[in-house]
Order: sequence, then C-alpha cells, then structure tokens
Amino acid sequence: MRSESLPPEAETSVSTSQRIDQSSDSHFSLPHTTELNVRRTLLTQCECKFHSLVVHRTRDGICLQGVVDGTPSDAAEICRIAAVVSGVGSVINRLTFQSAGSVPPPKG
Repeated sequence: MRSESLPPEAETSVSTSQRIDQSSDSHFSLPHTTELNVRRTLLTQCECKFHSLVVHRTRDGICLQGVVDGTPSDAAEICRIAAVVSGVGSVINRLTFQSAGSVPPPKG
C-alpha cells in the first residue's frame, strides 16, 4: 500500500484556511447581542413584571416595547436599568403600563 503526500502548496493552503477560520471565530459577535443583553438585564434586575418585552436596536441605542405590570412612574427605573447595558446610548420607552393583575387570560 503506497501512501501519498500532499504537495507543499496544498499543505500551506489548508493551514492558511484553518488560521483564517480560527481568527474569525475570535472576533465572532452574535447579531442582536445588545438587545439580548438588555432583555436579560431587565428581566433579572427589574422589580416590575413584564408580560411581554421586545427590545429593538436603534441608531443611538434601543427601543423598548411591551406590557408591564406597574405605573408610568416605573418607566424611569426601567430605562435606567436598560441604559447601563454596554452598547446602549439612549432608550426609547414604548412600554404600556397596567395595574397588576389586569391582564386578560390567554385565549384558547
């Protein structure tokens, strides 16, 4: 049985492509990382109960949309918590506030 070796240029191209793949992994960043970090931070650090929460990226920061148990006076605290997340320059508040327990039951 005869073993064949690759020509030197083939070995070089393989090792070069491996280095490119490895270096690109070190700079890998998921899309929507900021939005996910804001959502996670709000859900774990905010005392308000979110019935729904959507975080959109804007040019200068994020936009919050959803339904929250609480009062509009809770908005400042929610925005303050969101603003400390890395990558957030400004916070647009489009949240809807309602009294605790006033959410209708799910349909179906």
